[in-house]
Amino acid sequence: MKAAGQPQKISVFPIAPPRDLYAQKGRIQQAVLAAINPELPSFVTPEYDFTIDPVCGWIRYALRTDLWNANPKSALPEDERSATAAAQEFIARLAAKCREPEYRALGIPPLLPVEALATIAAVSTVVVNHPDLPWPDHWLCRFVVRIKSPSQKDGHNDGHDDLTVMGATIDIRVGHKSKVVGFVSHWRPVWLDRAVAAKVLPQAPSDAPPPSLVYVVAGENSPQKFLAPYYYSVTGHDGEILPASSHSFTVSMRFAQKEEGGAYVLPAIVGSSDDYTTSWAYWRPDSAFDEGLVSMGRAEFIELPPGVYNVMLHVEDNQTGAVVLCERMAYVKAAAEVPTALAPIV
Repeated sequence: MKAAGQPQKISVFPIAPPRDLYAQKGRIQQAVLAAINPELPSFVTPEYDFTIDPVCGWIRYALRTDLWNANPKSALPEDERSATAAAQEFIARLAAKCREPEYRALGIPPLLPVEALATIAAVSTVVVNHPDLPWPDHWLCRFVVRIKSPSQKDGHNDGHDDLTVMGATIDIRVGHKSKVVGFVSHWRPVWLDRAVAAKVLPQAPSDAPPPSLVYVVAGENSPQKFLAPYYYSVTGHDGEILPASSHSFTVSMRFAQKEEGGAYVLPAIVGSSDDYTTSWAYWRPDSAFDEGLVSMGRAEFIELPPGVYNVMLHVEDNQTGAVVLCERMAYVKAAAEVPTALAPIV
C-alpha cells in the first residue's frame, strides 16, 4: 500500500535523441564557444577539443592552449568563491545562448537544464595541481542537477523537495584570468517542459530507513529515452536502485551453469510493463578485433559455450518505449573434469 500522502503520479521527461545533438554539433559548438568567451570574434578559432558523444549526448570541451601547459598560472581565481562564480557565469551565458532564436530553431532542448524547472547546484570547488610541475593549473568546479518539484497530485505540483539527478554531474575547469578551460556535461539534454505524468510504483515494505527518490541518468554507453525516477537506498556500503514509476525499470542477468559445459543467460527485470523485447549481443576479449560484436538476436534467453564474454542485454518496454542496457562480464565454465584414479604404487 502507498503511504498516506504519497502521490499517484510523478513526472518523467523525454530525453533528446543523441543523434539529433550530434547532427547539430557545429551549431552547439558555436554556442559553447560563445558562452566560454563572448568577446572572441567569430572568425577566431582557439585550439580546443570539442566532442558530443553520439550514444549518450555527453559534451566535452578542453582548451589545449591553457589546460595542463607548462607556464605558471599567475592569474588564477584567488579562492574557491571566485572560481565558482566564474563557472556560474559561464552557465548563465550558455543558458542565454540556448534561449536565442538561432538555437531554438535547431529543435533540440537547452544544453543545460532550464533554471525555472531545475537547479544547477555547486557541490565542490577544488584547486587542481599540474601533474608534473610544482604549481596549480586550474580550479575544478563540480555541479549537480536537481529537478524542481516533479511530484504531482491531481495534475498539479504538490510542493515536494527538489530531486537530485544521479549521474548528471557537470564539471567546469576555470583557469588563467577566470577563463573556462574545460567543460564536461554528463547531463543529457532533456525536454523538461514536456513532462509525462507516469504512475508511481509503491515502495517495497522494509524495516530499513525509507529510500530517497531520485532521477537517474544512464552511463556513457547506454541508450536512454526518458529521465525517470527511482528509489535509492543505502545499507552499509551497498546502494540499491529500484523503479519508482511505470517508466522506470532495472535490468540484470542470471547465469545457469550447464553440467556439460556452457551456460544459459536469462534476463532479470524489475519493473516495466511485463511487455518487453529483449535483444542480446556479446563480444569476447580474446577475439574482439577479429570477431567484433556478435548479435544473438531477440530471445527470452541465450546459451553460451565455455569462454569469456562481455554480454549485452538491451530491453525495451513496449508499452512506454523506455529502454535499459545491461552489460556483464561472464566467465562460462567448461564441463567439470572427472578425476582419474591413480595407479597403485608398487
